[in-house]
Amino acid sequence: MSSPALPSIDISIVLNLHDEARFLDRTVASLREAMAYARADGVSAELVIVLDNATPETATKVAAMDFSGMGEIRILEVSHGSLGPARNSGIAASRGRYIATADGDDLVSFNFFSAMMEEAERNPRAIIVPEFLYAFGTRYHLWQYFGTDRVSKLAFFGYHPFCSRVFFPRELAQDIRYVDTKATRFFAYEDWQFNCEAVAAGYEFRTAANTILFYRQRSTSIMAQEGHDKLCPYSKYFSADHFLKGLRVSHDAARKSPKVPKYAPEGTRLYCMNSQVFLELVYAANQIEPGIDFEHLKYMPMGSNVGWPYQQALGLASAYFEALEKLNGGIYDDVVLLPFLSNGGAEKFLLEVSKSLLATNVAQRVLIMTGQEFEQHEGVDQLPANVDFLDLRALANRHGVEDLGPLLLRLIQSSAPRARLHTNGPGFAIDFLLRYYRALPENRIAYYYFCAETLPHQQLHFTYGSSLNFLSEALNGIGWVISDHGRILGDLEKTVHLAPAKAETLYAPVPPSAESVTRLPYSPGSRPLRILWASRIDTQKRPDLVPRIARKLEERGVKASIDMYGSSVFGYSMPAGVSRDGPVRHRGAFRGFSSLPHDQYDLFLYTSSYDGLPNVVLEALSCSMLVVAPDVGGLREVITPQTGVLIAHEADDEVLIEHYADALAAIANGSIQPLPLIRNAQRLIEERHSEEAHRQRVASIFGPTGN
Repeated sequence: MSSPALPSIDISIVLNLHDEARFLDRTVASLREAMAYARADGVSAELVIVLDNATPETATKVAAMDFSGMGEIRILEVSHGSLGPARNSGIAASRGRYIATADGDDLVSFNFFSAMMEEAERNPRAIIVPEFLYAFGTRYHLWQYFGTDRVSKLAFFGYHPFCSRVFFPRELAQDIRYVDTKATRFFAYEDWQFNCEAVAAGYEFRTAANTILFYRQRSTSIMAQEGHDKLCPYSKYFSADHFLKGLRVSHDAARKSPKVPKYAPEGTRLYCMNSQVFLELVYAANQIEPGIDFEHLKYMPMGSNVGWPYQQALGLASAYFEALEKLNGGIYDDVVLLPFLSNGGAEKFLLEVSKSLLATNVAQRVLIMTGQEFEQHEGVDQLPANVDFLDLRALANRHGVEDLGPLLLRLIQSSAPRARLHTNGPGFAIDFLLRYYRALPENRIAYYYFCAETLPHQQLHFTYGSSLNFLSEALNGIGWVISDHGRILGDLEKTVHLAPAKAETLYAPVPPSAESVTRLPYSPGSRPLRILWASRIDTQKRPDLVPRIARKLEERGVKASIDMYGSSVFGYSMPAGVSRDGPVRHRGAFRGFSSLPHDQYDLFLYTSSYDGLPNVVLEALSCSMLVVAPDVGGLREVITPQTGVLIAHEADDEVLIEHYADALAAIANGSIQPLPLIRNAQRLIEERHSEEAHRQRVASIFGPTGN
């Protein structure tokens, strides 16, 4: 059965009201004038007033107003508390061939509806917007709009190139509805999102020549705008399918002509100052609202939608286009956010998680994205099948994009809409999640926390709290807090009230040694003790302790040599007492523990001021090395009296060095027997740190029956 025909009304003006009683007389007077002008041109119109949780003053004002001479008036009372659904209700109650949106505190030029109708009839698949926006009130400026025949549709990615006052055919409202931004609890700008949907549906934008929206700037509306992250909800516009297909022509055009169209603001000022039509339109509005005057045109800022934000938006959209091309339309189950890709540390840990997710079929595709400047990522060419890599920072730099936030958000929404997000901090990922985790309710966050960073100052060790700040702020939005040892999770239960149900210990896998190690057992007194040290040369790993330990051994008459492997990071200089020759020698950088000649040493010495459960220690144990390590982080969970030598950690370096010297001297004189410790440690590694154990644990955490 066909729907009943609508009455022959040309335009339905949908006026949304909430708390505009003090402005309503001027708003309605402006509409009355514009409707009368349109009627003289043979255009019929109705006014649909939507009272959305209206204040008593506004509702009373509407009930008492004289709407005579304005055609049919329809008044709706709704309780949405949100502009998008309120607009939808008004549109549903309307009967015109065209819809014109309106707000309760703005005015329009008297030619507004007549010119809009004329332009719409010429462009049936277009949304019509005013040519000028004259802002008045708390702030003054004049904005000139150009249609999508001059403004690239890519611009919608980075900002809203048009305004909320639009004029469109009824058919569009049957396919697209305004979203409820209140329900998103994060986004704003339902009008931007609506216009994005219209672009995705194939609509153009055109301006009605010499029409003016007089847009009232109020302190409350300005504060509300500045409180948001200036993004609209997700739209089909951002989908990979639409962006790569529907906007390819726009992208190719922008790539060929990357410079913005020429626009001269002072030319706009001269036109407006010298146009008789513009003068008459402003004068008529001034008779209704004295806040609109001609004098301000001489001084107010001028701009347009091809002005300063436009080039930034094109760069952002071009970066997004390139990213989607690289991802080839893939949809990901898991996204790993890292500062850079390396063969060690947290990066290695999260890569092992990715491998286990794929191996257990918990995930089919994984995307790794990095966001920090980094010259050479390690291991990109060795990533497993179904793991894709995207250097977001390098891609953004090519297009002049500084802020990765909007780019990363849209990539997750389009290519990983329900993916788990894995990251550790601090860094770009934490900055991103602090901004946007509320915008991604379908993406559960797995936050990996290995240790509390400490920074020394005058023998005092201050905890660096940025990672803890993220947990404190966003804990409700985090699905899992995962560590490579249990000790730190217990601490978090006390400090940030981490719920035990969210805490997961995941021990790192250690690959079995590629070849059997033929290490000759150390015979006390037969030769100097050969000690291996291998770590980053930086503040955390305390390489400065090594030559001091060597001197303490020498003072005690313990013969030993220490070889140090590692490269300096973050500009850390090699400690005094380390040289190419001598008792403490630097032997250069290394790429993984397997690259070290570890079979030439009697034991592995580890130093660190704070830590999780470091890979290098696990690998040393796996390679049948006796390990001497401090009691920091999770080391006590692998170095026990049965598996190695654990050094009591002390804030006083001198006391700490004495503890190290005591342990090494005991090994040198035979008081500590390495072989039983080594065998126990190997058994622990094989049972708890095997690849199979890791896969089972990952599946239990993230699989269908997991937490």
